[in-house]
Amino acid sequence: MPQRMARLEEDVHEICEALTEHREVIDAMARDFSRFCTWTTTSLARMMDRRTGEASTSTAQQDPQQPDP
Repeated sequence: MPQRMARLEEDVHEICEALTEHREVIDAMARDFSRFCTWTTTSLARMMDRRTGEASTSTAQQDPQQPDP
């Protein structure tokens, strides 16, 4: 019985270590995903701002007598 209890304690210790490692990996993945989402959102916003700027510039330069394409 003491051997079994010692083995169970060892198993619990190994599981705790594995959970700590898994938690570290998941935290790193969450940070990477957060950075990716921030980068994507920022990039898309910049792209849309540029397109909006181009559209307003091209609209401003259009001849009022010309129909819209």
